[in-house]
Amino acid sequence: MKRKDPSDAEKVIPLSKRIVAEFIGTFTLVFAAAGASVADTLSGHELGALAVVAAPGLAIAAMIYAVDKISGAYFNPAISIGFALTGHLRKRDLPFYIAVQVAAAIVASLVVAFAIAPYGHSDATGLTVPHTGWLASFVIEIVFTFILMFVAISLKEDVGYKAFGGIAIGAAITALGIMGMPVSGASMNPARSFGPALVAGNFSDQWVYWVAPIIGAVVAVLAFEMAKDNKKKAG
Repeated sequence: MKRKDPSDAEKVIPLSKRIVAEFIGTFTLVFAAAGASVADTLSGHELGALAVVAAPGLAIAAMIYAVDKISGAYFNPAISIGFALTGHLRKRDLPFYIAVQVAAAIVASLVVAFAIAPYGHSDATGLTVPHTGWLASFVIEIVFTFILMFVAISLKEDVGYKAFGGIAIGAAITALGIMGMPVSGASMNPARSFGPALVAGNFSDQWVYWVAPIIGAVVAVLAFEMAKDNKKKAG
């Protein structure tokens, strides 16, 4: 599925504007994900697990519609790597995307820690940690990111997502979150996990949330290429 040229958006929109859009989108995603988790903890779990998993799905759906035509709306280092492989994102711009996504996650986590979690609740940071052992989390993060990346590629056009792309991707994140929250925290995003980990000073098993999503995204790109080739041969 590799394309010869980068998207038209990259030709006309400066990198500086695209990374600002990625910062805003990633900040919103991590703020919603970590913030909902912290708010649920502080409320004695009155919000409920469904609210916690729905928050990032709703946030990413909104931000896809807000900045998709500007930056591609990736908000995730693993997804950015996947779309660099497909040619939607210039490989030379990939380090800037990853850097700004991680920076946005850190800032969002700091805001959550100091604004949503009051003094005396420094342990409430929205961490994603393996709840059933690192191996189960490793496997589930690969599978979940594979599904997320596959859905994203299926909906991605040369410039931007299809009209219903934000809804579909938000729904996928919510559905996967319902299943994965008790296992790994359903991160599917290295930046989303790294920000709270840095703020909490807890990097235990953080490698899982980098290695597994990247593997899942890369395998999804390869699988989609195979599916596209099969369709063409069948036609």
